[in-house]
Amino acid sequence: MVKKHLVAPLVLSLLLVVATAARAYDFSAPAPTGQTLYYSVVDGGVVVVYPNASNQPTQGWVNYVKPTGVLEVPATVVHDDTTYAVLAVGNHAFYFCEGLTRVVLHEGIASVRANAFNLCNSLAEISLPATIDSLGPAALANCTALATVVMHSALPPVCATSTFTGTDLSGVVLQVPCQTVEAYTSATPWSGCGTVSDVGCQFTLAVGVNRPERGSATGGGTYASGTSVVVAAVPADGYFFACWSDGDTLNPRIVQPLHDMTLTAHLFAYRHDTVPTGDTVVVHDTVLQHDTAMATFFRLVVDATAGGIGIGNALLPAGTEAEIGALPLEGFCFDHWNDGVRDNPRRVVVTADAVYTATFATASLAAAEAVDWQLDVDGRTVTILGPHGTPQRLFSADGRLLFERIGSGAATCLRLPAAGVYIVQVGPAGRKIIVE
Repeated sequence: MVKKHLVAPLVLSLLLVVATAARAYDFSAPAPTGQTLYYSVVDGGVVVVYPNASNQPTQGWVNYVKPTGVLEVPATVVHDDTTYAVLAVGNHAFYFCEGLTRVVLHEGIASVRANAFNLCNSLAEISLPATIDSLGPAALANCTALATVVMHSALPPVCATSTFTGTDLSGVVLQVPCQTVEAYTSATPWSGCGTVSDVGCQFTLAVGVNRPERGSATGGGTYASGTSVVVAAVPADGYFFACWSDGDTLNPRIVQPLHDMTLTAHLFAYRHDTVPTGDTVVVHDTVLQHDTAMATFFRLVVDATAGGIGIGNALLPAGTEAEIGALPLEGFCFDHWNDGVRDNPRRVVVTADAVYTATFATASLAAAEAVDWQLDVDGRTVTILGPHGTPQRLFSADGRLLFERIGSGAATCLRLPAAGVYIVQVGPAGRKIIVE
C-alpha cells in the first residue's frame, strides 16, 4: 500500500513535467483581431512566441491553430491582472503561417527576431512601429506576396543580411515617415525597395495680407509634403504689392511647403511712403516700428534681346542691392548688358526705376547643352527629368523665378499657375515652353 501511494504522486509529477515541456509559452491571450497569441515572460515584459515546445521550431504550430488574415500584435497584454509590455516578436514566432495576409505591430515592439515571418507566403503588407529598431536574420524571408511595408520609425531599422532572403524588394512599396525618404533610400536593404514614399506628410500653408482692406491673397490650404503651390497677392485699387513676409518679392510665386508656413503679403498705398500709425510690418522676423519711414519703391526691369530672358524683375525699396542675371536659351550664349557690363549674374543697387537689357549671341547647341535632360508638357503640367544634383528652375516670360530646386534624379512635376510662356532651366541653358 505504501508503494502505491508513493507511485501515484510520482506518476502525476511526471505527467506535469511532460505537459509543461509540451508548451513553449507562459500564457496565451486573444489578439485585438481575435486570433490567439502566445507569450513568454522575460525581464521587462513579454515576447510573442510559437506555442509548441518542439525541438524543431519549424514545428511550432503543430496541433495549434495558426493565425490567418489580418493580425494585430498589441503593445500590451493582460494576464492574471498583470499588464505586460510586448517587447518583441520572437524567433520563428509565425514561421510558415501561410494564411496571414496583413500584420500590424503596435508601438513598443522593438524587434522582429530571426525567422519570425519566414515563409508567410500570403503576407502582402506589414506595418512596423516607431519603436522598431531591428529585424533579425530571415525575419521576413520568403514572403513572396509582400507588396507594402509601412514604417513609422524615423530611423531605418537595422537588418541582418538575410532579413529579406527570398523576398523580392524591387516590387515592394515602402511607406516611411515624413521627410525620411532620403534616410531610407540611403540604407541597406531599404534602398532596394521599388518605391519609397512619405506617409501622412501634410502641412498647412496660411496666406494673408497686412491689412484686409488693401487686398487679398490666395493659395492657402493643407498640402502634402513637397506639393508645388501657387500663392498670389491681389492688391485692391490704390495699393501695390511690395513683398512677402519672408522677404520674397515675387508675385505670384510657387512654394513647396515642408512644414507649416504663414506668408503675409505686404501691400502699400501709392499715395504715401510711410507706414500708417497702427500698421506693423514683419519681414524676415524683423518688426518695423509704426512710425518708421518706408523707403520709396522702384521698379527694376531686367529685359533681354532674342535668345534668352532677363532674371530679376522686381519692385524694391530704394537702396536695395539686387542680383540680376541673363539666361540664354538653347543655341545662344550671353554677351553683354546694355551698359557694357559683361558680368552674369551681376549685382546692382536700386536708386531709381531702371531697365537692364541683356544681349545674346548665337552659340553651338553642343556648347549650350552641357547636361542631358528631358522635358514634357501636358496641359499645364510640366515634368522635368534631369541629373541628380543639377539645379532646376522655372521662370515666367518676364524673368521672374517661380520655382527652384536641386534635382534628385527623379522626375519633378509642376502644375503651372496659368496659360502663357515659361522658361525651364536645367544646367546652363533654358527651353521656352508655351502653355495653353
